[in-house]
Formats: sequence, structure tokens, C-alpha cells
Amino acid sequence: EDKIIGIQGVLTDITDRKQIEEELRKSEEKYRAVFENTGTATLIIEEDTTISLVNNRFEELSGYSRNEIEGKMSWTNFVVKDDLEKMKNYHKARRTYVNQAPKMYEFRFIDREGEIHDILLEVDMIPGTTKSITSLLDITDRKRWEEEQKKLQAQLLSVQKMESVGRLAGGVAHDLNNVIGAILGHADIARMELSETDPLYNRFSTIIDLCGRGARITGQLLAFSSKRNIQPKKINIGGLIKDLLSLLEKTLGEDICITLQIDKNLKTVAVDPGQMDQVILNLCINARDAMPEGGNLGISVRNIDIDHDYKKIHVSAKPGLYVLISISDSGAGIAPENIDKIFDPFFTTKASEGGTGLGLSVVHGIISQHNGFIKVYSEPGVGTTFNVYLPAVEGEPDKELSAKGNKIFQGTGTILVVEDDEGLLDMVDQMLKSVGYTVLTASTGEEALEVFTHNTNRIDLVISDIVLPKMSGKDVYENVKKIKPDVKVLFTSGYTADIIKKHFVEIDTVEFIPKPFSPMELYEKLEKLLSQ
Repeated sequence: EDKIIGIQGVLTDITDRKQIEEELRKSEEKYRAVFENTGTATLIIEEDTTISLVNNRFEELSGYSRNEIEGKMSWTNFVVKDDLEKMKNYHKARRTYVNQAPKMYEFRFIDREGEIHDILLEVDMIPGTTKSITSLLDITDRKRWEEEQKKLQAQLLSVQKMESVGRLAGGVAHDLNNVIGAILGHADIARMELSETDPLYNRFSTIIDLCGRGARITGQLLAFSSKRNIQPKKINIGGLIKDLLSLLEKTLGEDICITLQIDKNLKTVAVDPGQMDQVILNLCINARDAMPEGGNLGISVRNIDIDHDYKKIHVSAKPGLYVLISISDSGAGIAPENIDKIFDPFFTTKASEGGTGLGLSVVHGIISQHNGFIKVYSEPGVGTTFNVYLPAVEGEPDKELSAKGNKIFQGTGTILVVEDDEGLLDMVDQMLKSVGYTVLTASTGEEALEVFTHNTNRIDLVISDIVLPKMSGKDVYENVKKIKPDVKVLFTSGYTADIIKKHFVEIDTVEFIPKPFSPMELYEKLEKLLSQ
């Protein structure tokens, strides 16, 4: 019978090994915790481009789970094709030569849904291995914000440039209006004294017609500078465009097919109908010029609600209700390098005999003056669309005024004329005296007050330029009203009626006549004021 006579064993102390294993486990947990909570999408990449480890952020960015990625997918699956070759070269160089590839750069990342993200990548090798660890920071929103800021800055610079040139154009046009106004007035007075059979009658008619052409040119400059005199009326812009249709068909020619679409229940807009005619005609003629062999011209009008987000892409846009006029052609389109220049004054792609280049700058000025804005979309070889946004206003359209017939005027009363332009002052003086008014004159505000003070009881009405040296037209108004509260005051200027609103914010009784004006226009205005 066998008996156990003893036991022999070997005991090994594994305390140190267990301690090391525990430290390794804790170290791995710590490493994993850091890896998972770096704040960026992080991954470890093998030499063969396989992704061996990813964190939660990478799962969120890519749209894939780690089970689908780790050991199965390559980092190349997530890179836009145009960026791939460059990044492959970096991957190889990083493992061949130390510091031969950039450790930080941008690239475009494709997620599971095919959406592209702008990414800032930071990568480095894990010491003693051929593995690399890479962190990805999604900067898509920042990039979009930067692009948005660039666009807004470009728009702002464009607006500032237009304003600077506009101020120059407006000043020149204002002074020229005074000269044209004086010539027009004298010619009109002279023609009124002649019979139609007199040989000089036609000569004066020619002078008056030429003055009218000159006034239209200064009007274009003032419209570009947003200082043209506007006489806004509440209208349905769709009706205005319908009325223009027959004129457009004759102007554009038979080889242009015009389609018109006007939505029902259009909002009312407050615009100067004459200037809106000019805007529509100008844009349609430009469209015709883009289609020399014929084509399609589409005009559509509809209501649109501009929200706060739209303002982010157009610096001039104010949130609210607008009426949108879209004019589209099937023409040659506008070259990308010219899109930002088309509203510049005197810029044109037409031949020297084809135009001055004032057309679109005038359109821009008119729309800006009406607190609207204009956008253009174009694709070479496909066509161009101009979108004109006009702010909607409350209320129904104004009723049409009946046309005025010719009338022989006989003036009574005394009028004080305040005008710093000597030629224009002399013209208005003769214009008024020719129909029976008694006229007193002054070339400055100070002189006007002196004349008014000595003739208070005689003076029935004051005609004053708004812009005067030293003492302004506003100062003249306030002082004569203190002396004689019931005196009538008529302002005149080559600038816009909006200037009056700016100077007389709380006064709603101010009357205005824009320069240049004809004798008949002035007589009608005076008759209305003096009969009140």
C-alpha cells in the first residue's frame, strides 16, 4: 500500500507581477479615459492605413460605430478625393523620415451621409511604433462664418465705394441742375412771348428739349447717388408692369418672347412710378442686349417675407415684407469676374457706341433710394436673373390723378425768392414777374431775413433753396415763421425731397418743387399754395 511520505512544492512570489499587471490595467484605463475624452475626434492609424482605434467623438463625426471601423476601415475612406493624394504622401513620409510631413493642416472629411466637413487635423507618431495618433477638429462652422464675413466685408466696401462716387456725382448734378434750370426757365419765358409762327419759336423749343435731355442725364446721376427727387405714390407694381408690356414688346422686338407672371393679392409699395418705369425698362433692355439673336424674357412679381437669416447674406436687407420683381433672360450670362462690377458707374461690357455704363448704377441708385435692394444671379451660357426687392407698405394704392390741362396764369401777390445761384435767381425773378407777381430777391439766408423783416406785411410766400451758405433754408423757414406764422413757404432743390424730411422731421406742412422746373410747374404750385 502506497503511502504519502511527504510533499514537495515550489512557491513563487507573484506579488510584484500582479502589482505590475494592476498598474498596467490602471494605466490602460487612464489612457483610454484620456483617449475617449480628448474633446476631439481621435483615432490611431496603422502603417497600412487601417484604423485600429477610435473614440466616441470620431463615431459621432463619421456616423459609423467603432465595431464598423476598428480593424476594418482605412482613414482614406473619409477623405475627399482631391485631398487624398497629398495626405497619402504625408502618411508615407511621416513613417520614413522624421519631421518630413506637417503635423497640422486642414482637409475635407466625408461622413457616412456624404456630408463634407472642414477639418483641422493634428497628427504625430507614437514613439517606438509605426502607428500614428490623429486628432480631428471640425471647423466647418468657423469656415462658413469666415466666408460670410468676407462676403459682408466685400459688400460693405462696395457700398462705401458707391456712396463716395455717389456724393461726387450728386454734387456735380446738383450744380448742373441750377445751370440747366436757368437756361430752361429763360428759354421757356422767351418762347411764351412768341407766336408759334415766329422763326425763333422753334429755336427756343429746341433749347427747351435739349435742357430736358440734360435734366434727364443729371437725373440719372442723382438716381445713382440716391439724391434724385422722388415723388412716391402707393401703387400696385404689378399694374405698372402690365401697363409697360406693350411698350416693352415694341422696344425689345419680335425675336424676344416675353412671359409675364404676376401673383394675385400683391402688397402695396410706395415708389416713384416714373423711376420704376426706368428700372424695368433698363433691366429689360439689358436683357435684350444679352440676347442678340433673340430669346426668352421672363418677368415675375410676387410677395416675399425676408427673415433675419437673409440679412446675413445681404448687408442691405432689412427683415420684413417685400414685393419681389424678377427679370430673367436666356442670354449669354455675365462672366464671374464681372459680377461684382456691374453696378459700378460707367462700367460696361458693351462696345463704345453701346452705352455709357450708367444704366445699372442708376437702377441701383433708384432701388436704394426706395429702401429696397437688388441681387443678380448669372451663369455664362445659361442666362441672368435680376431680383429687385421693394419694401411693402400698409394701405391701398393711391387713386390715379386726372391729367391737368393747359391754363393761362395770372399771378397776384408778393413773393420773396431766396437762391444763391445768380443765374437761377434771375430766371425765377423773370418767370414770376412775367405773370404778374411782385418779386423780392435775396441770395443768402441773412439777406432774406432782412428783406422779410422790412416787408413782412407785403410778402405772401417765400421760395427758398434748401442748401444755402451759412444760414440754411431750414433756418430761413423757422425765422420767417416766427415773424409771420401764416406765411407760405415753398422749398426747391436739385437734391431729393428726402432731404426735407431729414431737416424737418416734425414738420408735415413743408411744400417742395424739384429743380429744374418749368414755369407751368411753378405756377401750378404757387396757385395751389396761395389759394389755401
